[in-house]
Amino acid sequence: MWLTSRGRPPPQRTQAYLSRRFAARRARDHQWFFQKTVAQRSRHHMRRPSGSGSPHHEHAPAAGLASAQRVTSSALFVMVVILLDLRGVRPCSMCSIFSDRSDTAHTARPDTKTIVCYHRGMKRAIVAGLLGVLFAVAAFAVATAFAPFQTHMALRRLALRLGGVQRVTAGPLLAYERNSCRPGAACRCVALVHGMGDSAMTWDKTMLGAGGASAPPEGTLILAVDMPGTDGSAPAADYGIRAQARVLRGALEPRCAEWTVAGNSLGGWISGWLAVDWPQGVRRLVLVNAAGLSDPSAHALAAAKVLADPTVPAMKIFNAKAYGKPRPVPERAWAAAVASIRARPTRAILEALKLEDVLDARLKDVKAGTVILWGSADGILPAEFAERFRKGVRGSRVELVPGCGHLPQQECPESVSRALFGAGS
Repeated sequence: MWLTSRGRPPPQRTQAYLSRRFAARRARDHQWFFQKTVAQRSRHHMRRPSGSGSPHHEHAPAAGLASAQRVTSSALFVMVVILLDLRGVRPCSMCSIFSDRSDTAHTARPDTKTIVCYHRGMKRAIVAGLLGVLFAVAAFAVATAFAPFQTHMALRRLALRLGGVQRVTAGPLLAYERNSCRPGAACRCVALVHGMGDSAMTWDKTMLGAGGASAPPEGTLILAVDMPGTDGSAPAADYGIRAQARVLRGALEPRCAEWTVAGNSLGGWISGWLAVDWPQGVRRLVLVNAAGLSDPSAHALAAAKVLADPTVPAMKIFNAKAYGKPRPVPERAWAAAVASIRARPTRAILEALKLEDVLDARLKDVKAGTVILWGSADGILPAEFAERFRKGVRGSRVELVPGCGHLPQQECPESVSRALFGAGS
């Protein structure tokens, strides 16, 4: 019956229903015709040359041919959609072609629908990513131009974090720690001590194995400490050299029983006293352009006075003397660098220096195996001090670094890592 009791056609006989049935049948017919044509052409091309009537064995079953056909048609369709999109046609509007609820239409090209619908979203995501990169590059350029010192230090801290270095507390001091020791296995403990006006950041290349330095070996705990009053470490009531050595011991002793201690400049002076007062705790000592000896020429005192009251002109002269090959520094960076030194207790350290704290008469009490590492081009503490240290510490040896200045850990980091982790260390 075509009519219901009310005189209306039943819902299953409406025009929309008939249209969907007709569309589904046409889709099935087109698909059958296309697959049959492809199969006939494939068999035709796969026959043997003239003279042979037996066909070749097919390299793939019929299902594989149908799958290849679907993938090829989908790829061609996507290429057309992309070209239309580049010409201004909205591709997602074409999704309506496959939005019929017919099962045949959905099973014919499911991948095509997905690709077309997500094409515009993917394109927007790529554009957004590129804009984000451009914004980051522009922000970095602006920061480098207007705050070069702060940007440089922020990048160094980021490199430490990405390199697995953590900011930790060691007694009253803050420190950068890189720890590759495993529970129950042997562990080598290395402490790094910075000089006057400097910070633990000066050892970043040694900790990361950057700038030509070799990476610290597995099974090593490295602790680069910020001495009292420096970059977050608690200030001290007494900034005398031996008092700072006691603070350093309090930071190291709870972590390891034996240490390799490397100190640069004033940090070498503090490390020397640590080796004298704690012989069982300092197994090896690396003095890197170290202060601590009597100085009739007053080279060390002059450098300490510059750091105790830094100015931009004075620091430019200091920088030229400290490096074998002085690095170009942006003019905008000088004021910020001077401000960072003034934030450290350099004046208090200068006022706490005592003549009785020099190491000349106590070098014989150093029991640790000692390496005196010295940049030969140091204009702050000349290389003659290295020979004086060698004569005072029994069994020590000198390693001169040609062309390097007062800060080998920054200028020639490979020499420091070799002294710390090389053969025989």
